[in-house]
Amino acid sequence: MKKLRTHVGIILLAFVVSIPTLSQAQKRSRGENDTSRGRLDTRLPKQKGATAKELDSRCNRGDLHGCSALAYLMLKGEGTAKNVQRAEELFESNCKKGQLADCTNLGNLVSQGRAKKPANPKRARELYSRACDGGHGVGCLNLGVMLDKGLGGSADLPQAAKFFRKACDKKQLFGCTQLGELYERGRGVVQDNVHAQKLYAQACDGSEVHGCYRLGLALDQGLGGKRNPDKAAHVFGNACKWGSAEACMKIAEKTEKGVGVPQDKARAKVYYGLACDRGLKKACKKRR
Repeated sequence: MKKLRTHVGIILLAFVVSIPTLSQAQKRSRGENDTSRGRLDTRLPKQKGATAKELDSRCNRGDLHGCSALAYLMLKGEGTAKNVQRAEELFESNCKKGQLADCTNLGNLVSQGRAKKPANPKRARELYSRACDGGHGVGCLNLGVMLDKGLGGSADLPQAAKFFRKACDKKQLFGCTQLGELYERGRGVVQDNVHAQKLYAQACDGSEVHGCYRLGLALDQGLGGKRNPDKAAHVFGNACKWGSAEACMKIAEKTEKGVGVPQDKARAKVYYGLACDRGLKKACKKRR
């Protein structure tokens, strides 16, 4: 079924969502995992048809994009031997030369520990800050996470909100979701459910799975507006299709009871099965 864009206030044209396969969900899944380690920015320039040897040659000639692409291949061990230390050196060099994505990439490496070096979240926070100051959205997102969770220094919720907002403005949609959660809970900002729901909708419009899940909860519970179980069911269905175990649980319960969607107990068991397969243990008993 063609995916429908979900806005607060838009009348949805259909409520029954197609049941996804696990592989489909894995392709679209994003935002559901813990972000305390940040997110590796894989949006490196495409080097179509280039081998690691060719990228190494370009890098040696001063092509920063070639160095970035080579570092990523080395980090993943794709087309060349895995070499985390060399990848880190390339990210470090590029960061110093103003390649902001590589400041973020380097931040991810040092925040996790690598090549027998201990994790250094304080330095990771500094690297994310440098990337964000230069306008790199993923750096802003990761910096917001660290400020929210108190990683690499003291927690600072107002500052976390500031950087989530910057990330959201830079089209890093998980930043919109994170900012929405701060508004929903009144953490570091004045509590505002209406604004939270708008941020969740913005994230969900871009297929950010956790934003869709949070939007579904808001619509279901009437946070920021009237309860709308029909829209909630549709949004939960999309979030399930894109990888959220919790959303699969929600659409399963609604399908089992016929709330917002036609009642279909057999279909509900399929949704429970998806939730179980994605690690939600409480759904496993319901799939039988």
